[in-house]
Amino acid sequence: MSSIQTDLKPTAFIKTDSKIYYPPNFIMACIVDSTKINLDYLVLELHKEYVINQIKAKRIGTAIQRVSRKDLLEIKIVLPNLEEQLNKVKIYGTSIIIQQQDDFKKLVENYGIDVADENSFLRHQIAGSLKNVRGTFNAIKQIINEQIVPKLPETLDLKRSPKLETTLFDYLNILERDITNINKSVNFVGQEIDLTELKVSEFKMLDFLTNYVIEVANRGSNLFKIYLDVDEHLLIEKQVKGIFVNGDKEFLRRIFNNIIENAEKHGFNNSINPENKIEIHIHYDFDDLEIQVNFSNSGNPLPEDYSHEAFIRKGSKTGKNAGDGVGGWFINEVMKLHNGKFGFTDETGSEGIFSDMITTMELTFPIELKL
Repeated sequence: MSSIQTDLKPTAFIKTDSKIYYPPNFIMACIVDSTKINLDYLVLELHKEYVINQIKAKRIGTAIQRVSRKDLLEIKIVLPNLEEQLNKVKIYGTSIIIQQQDDFKKLVENYGIDVADENSFLRHQIAGSLKNVRGTFNAIKQIINEQIVPKLPETLDLKRSPKLETTLFDYLNILERDITNINKSVNFVGQEIDLTELKVSEFKMLDFLTNYVIEVANRGSNLFKIYLDVDEHLLIEKQVKGIFVNGDKEFLRRIFNNIIENAEKHGFNNSINPENKIEIHIHYDFDDLEIQVNFSNSGNPLPEDYSHEAFIRKGSKTGKNAGDGVGGWFINEVMKLHNGKFGFTDETGSEGIFSDMITTMELTFPIELKL
């Protein structure tokens, strides 16, 4: 338990042969008699308001408020018998599930989606977040396997309780399996996309793009490297301090994800190659107040003689690497809602610029400047 601030931050630790260090001035460790109190119940109870109120009454200090060890040991909690403790933990778990279900139903009602549309809604609302979950899990697994296990070989054998058979290794495998299954389910759900009313706000496009590239780089994908060029020298020369766009950042993030995922799947064939890369270049038109965001990749070219009309037509599928026929249409629709334009260039053709890039997706937005 933490002895600073108001939240005790109760944490259960199952004893192992490993030695654990903690600062005694800030953390108090106690041995729990499992024959009298359930660990999950204890943690839940220590988070309750009546416990927090006791802490508030005992805390001292101004800049860093803390509670003495003596006062911590005087904190009182409600302690029914073990059977009732287990029942309360079960009820709490059930209430969380019910609350999540209620929240989802309200969300569906707020979006005006009927039961027939729920699968479509779920697929396109969670697809981007699911990709982040997959990337984060892969990063955690890599850290454990490459940095923790070599120093602490018994890490993967850790259990929540000696009474349980499931180890950390088993939990990681279960999590990986379920993430994979969820991803498959999302990918196979119907392809209808609900273009709801935009939630427009003014934001700095270059900051948004910078953060987006950092997020993509941190997903842990080793299929490609990603780069961003905002031409800072031109901005300094023109004394431009801010480039603002009025739009819905979530919709824009979704079309950016769509472009990235298409490059992974169709451009790079989901295969690892050290030369795979995606470059995002910004081109400015300060006379017409427009900004063009170009996503270029070094993967496979688009089908020969592929037209813009075919690319943005809903359901259009061409070539051996054809997608679901929705991506180009969706990008174009979102860009129209932002009063922008969507196009692409085959960099291997006559209009292309000599480089190692193969295909460029071009998004043009109206902008406002701050000088």
